[in-house]
This record gives sequence, C-alpha cells and structure tokens, in this order.
Amino acid sequence: MPVGFLFGGQGGQNVNMSAHLYENFPKYRAIIDLSSTVLGYDVLAKLQDEAALKTTKYTQPLVVAHSFGLYEVAKDQFTAPTAVLGLSLGEYTALIASGALDFVDGLRLVAKRGQLMQDAVEALPGTMAAVMTEDFALVENVLAHVRENGEQVFPANYNSGQQLVIGGSPVGVEQATAALIEAGIKRVIPLNVAGAFHTPLLEAAQADFADVLATIEFKQPMFTVFSNTTKTPFDLATIKQVLVDQLVNPTFFAQDLALMAEQGIMEFVEFGPDNTLTKFARKTVKDSERTSIFDFASLQKVMGEEYAVN
Repeated sequence: MPVGFLFGGQGGQNVNMSAHLYENFPKYRAIIDLSSTVLGYDVLAKLQDEAALKTTKYTQPLVVAHSFGLYEVAKDQFTAPTAVLGLSLGEYTALIASGALDFVDGLRLVAKRGQLMQDAVEALPGTMAAVMTEDFALVENVLAHVRENGEQVFPANYNSGQQLVIGGSPVGVEQATAALIEAGIKRVIPLNVAGAFHTPLLEAAQADFADVLATIEFKQPMFTVFSNTTKTPFDLATIKQVLVDQLVNPTFFAQDLALMAEQGIMEFVEFGPDNTLTKFARKTVKDSERTSIFDFASLQKVMGEEYAVN
C-alpha cells in the first residue's frame, strides 16, 4: 500500500513531547545536538521550557528539530513514502525529509521565519478561531461580509472536511464569530495563538523572508512534496515564491490529503509535536490507516518495547 508521511506544524507542542527521547534514541539525540550547535542555544532545554514553546521565534526551529529527530529514528520502520505533506511549518520538515532542503539550512531558515513572523504579529496583532462546519462557503461569505464592513478576517487553514480556521484582527475575528453563530454554526473555538498566521496580516514578513530564501539552495526531492498553498507538488522553479506566498495565504491541508488519497495513498504516518494531522486524516480520508509518532510512548510502540525509560 502506498504510504504518505505527514509533518506537523506549530500549535501542538508541549513540554512533555521530548521526554525520554534524547536519552533513549541516539539518532534523535544527534539531531538535537546538531540543532543546538546551529541555533546557538540548548535545544533540549528549550524543548522543556514552556515559555520558549509559546514563543514563535523558538517554536518553529524546535518543532522542526523534534519532528525531524523522530523521522530519523523511525523512517526505516515504514515503506518509503510515495509523497509527503506538512502543515504550514511542517512543510519545511517535509522538504528536509525529502532531500529538497538541507537540514542545517532548513533549521536556520525556519528560525529566521519564526523571528520575522513574530516581529510581524507584534507590529500588527491578530488572532484565530477554528470553525467546526462542513459549510465552508457559508464561512467564506460571512468573512467577506465582515471585510466589507472594514474589518480584517480571512480563511487561514482548511484542516479537514469539518474544520476551517479563520484569522484576522481581534475585532474582525470577534465580529465573524458572532456572525457565524448567528448564521447557525454550532462551534467556533478561539485559538491561543500569537497572531493571524496565513493571512495578509503577515505581509510585513514577506520581503525579508524572500531575501533569506534567496540564499538557500533547494534540490530535486526524492519523493513528491505537496504544497499547502498551491494544492500541487512543489516545483523547483517556483518553490521560493510559493514559500513566501505561504505566509499570507491559507493552507489547504485537507485538499492535499484528498489528492494523496486519489493517488492511492491510504496509509499515513505522522511525525510532529502531537497527533493532530492523523485526526485530520481520519476525518478527510476515512478508510485510511494512520500512525502518529510524536513522543516517547508513540515512538516506542513503533520501534519495539526494548526501548525502556532510562
């Protein structure tokens, strides 16, 4: 059965996700140690620091290091993937895993991305909310109406067939939430995030991020890497512009999952800070087989019980 690997983004990180991994898995330890050298701070300590995990400039490289460390340990337990897909930040881990992006270059890139995004959201505060519905057209129409009244609110993340995250100014999201509930939406869940990611509120980060990307070399990937932004595989000719565009455009994770299923991929393996993506896969590709690797217990289950806690 063709396999697809999934790589998580920020949002699910927690201080327990790295517990016991560093001590028990040499390949994970090697990635964390290399990350500390590249970034200039103790990555293992930051992974166990709740404040750091909530700070975007740290969160992004920490999540990539953790996710890629898990991948390095467990990848050989599975059939080589036909395609890979990351959610937002997870696209960078996917590109690294595919060989399209060197790990050290990728880590430096997401560290700069995190800093630029943090600067942007501090200058133009925003927030997000998860709208639980299958009626995306209704949500889009409500958001358009709120924008017509002068507030900023946009579709941000099409996560599954039943969840669309919206983002914008605090007032815009508040007004949209009220209008959605009035329109019959049962659940709109405020998210504890640093800003309105994947919306035009992040435009201030684009130019500087493009300059950073200009210094990075990408190579032909070993397997297909789907883009959240274009809903198509990344192409070397356009990859840098697509990654710049990703900052201010919605992610289409659910649509990418459906495209993978159309290619016959019905087994998904997730590497990341939690099991969010396999939950999305369960809702979007209902008959799929799913494995999520995000902490010691889930990795131990895949690798075997010989790995006991030190």
